[in-house]
Amino acid sequence: MKRTALVLGAVAVVAFVAGCGGGGSSTSASSGATSSSGSTSKAAYIQSADAVCTGYQGDIAPLRKEAEAIEGSTNPESPKNLVRLAGILREADAIAEKEYAALKEVEPPSADEALIDSMLGKAEEAESDSREGAEALEEGDLSKFSEILEQTAPLNSQAKGMAEGYGFKVCGQAE
Repeated sequence: MKRTALVLGAVAVVAFVAGCGGGGSSTSASSGATSSSGSTSKAAYIQSADAVCTGYQGDIAPLRKEAEAIEGSTNPESPKNLVRLAGILREADAIAEKEYAALKEVEPPSADEALIDSMLGKAEEAESDSREGAEALEEGDLSKFSEILEQTAPLNSQAKGMAEGYGFKVCGQAE
């Protein structure tokens, strides 16, 4: 297996973690459905957050395809390709930051805020790792890049399990 296959994992991490949930207090992106307590309902929250994640997955798809093309090239680990793969991670990170902001506009049910905040925390930690991974690629340090992805994998797994357990249909379901 080529080491650059890990970059697809990194793009998947960014794609996943950015869509695993969000917290906040604004109601501007909420669908307006509330529970009997006046809080946003879980179903409405999932629907609104999944809509944000659907848009994000569309935005990240071209970057994933470009990473796949580099992986399939004759010399995927060339310095030029590693720098471009780092650029792909940075672009995915910038898109993820916008998605986090949009997710924070979706008000979660008050009873679920701690869980949603925990998912977001895992996402932000993995996003930070992704930035370190981009730096490692720019330096041509594939060993460090591999180590970073190995430490990100458990975060990804935990956040994905939390998202699936919560009931998201799109968020947390990286392609």
